[in-house]
Amino acid sequence: MGETIGPVLSKLLKDRRIIRSRTSSRMVAKELKGSGSDLETAKASYEAGNHKWATVQAYYSIFHAARALLYNKGFREKSHRGLLKALAELYPRNAMSGVLEVFEESMNLREDADYALVYSEQGAGEALEDAEIFFEKSKIILRGGISGLTHSPVPGEDLLSYLEKSQTSQSAKPKRIRKNKASRAHRRSR
Repeated sequence: MGETIGPVLSKLLKDRRIIRSRTSSRMVAKELKGSGSDLETAKASYEAGNHKWATVQAYYSIFHAARALLYNKGFREKSHRGLLKALAELYPRNAMSGVLEVFEESMNLREDADYALVYSEQGAGEALEDAEIFFEKSKIILRGGISGLTHSPVPGEDLLSYLEKSQTSQSAKPKRIRKNKASRAHRRSR
């Protein structure tokens, strides 16, 4: 976690808008995979003409990729805007060139769609383009494509490969089935 703490990051920590956290490569990879999934869902919503949800889902694709970047530095967010500000301080300008603006723009589009019910096909299209840009740039950063910005859980292995392997090994384990309270109560009443 040996990050230099600048004034913005210090304030975010003090205000608890972000916190230091033990994060793992698995957490980073899971967020990045969630970002890709949300991006695909947003594309399907856009194609179906559901521009409000395409806008919201595209934003969440960006949010999860941003979270992966934050986790990679050993922090967790407590606010969306705090996440945006933290990334601006934690990563060099050349690494984040253009993507922080994309994050903020999509955040505003999502808030308009969600809270004010103001959205459009054009806005949804822009949010999708922004999400694709942010997702791809995040993958480059997390795969070490920008020197010194990340670590790999296993030397020579990227985070997405790591996640795929860990999910394969976990899927071999039988899943426990949770019974809900109603079904347990029903069985007891017999």
